Amino acid sequence: MSADSPAAAIRARAPELPVLILSGHAEAHYATTLLRLGASGYLNKDCDPEQICTAVRTVGEGVVTFSGWQNGYGNVVQVQHSGNRSTVYAHLSRI
Repeated sequence: MSADSPAAAIRARAPELPVLILSGHAEAHYATTLLRLGASGYLNKDCDPEQICTAVRTVGEGVVTFSGWQNGYGNVVQVQHSGNRSTVYAHLSRI
């Protein structure tokens, strides 16, 4: 993945437009890289259809305020919603 990825290209032309990636790659490093390059969300094509609906609603109404690694939590994405609400999605690396 590079800065000339579709997510980066869309962000360059329309920074306010949310970008949700639906990919055949299940490996976490693809998601982490694309989120860092400007994607608002990332799903594997093998996910449950309800996850797609949740992701579309979340990305459509919120702004990603953090995506990356946090010790103890692993890969984390935080979405800020209207009304001073936020949602955090994490892959727990340990409990």
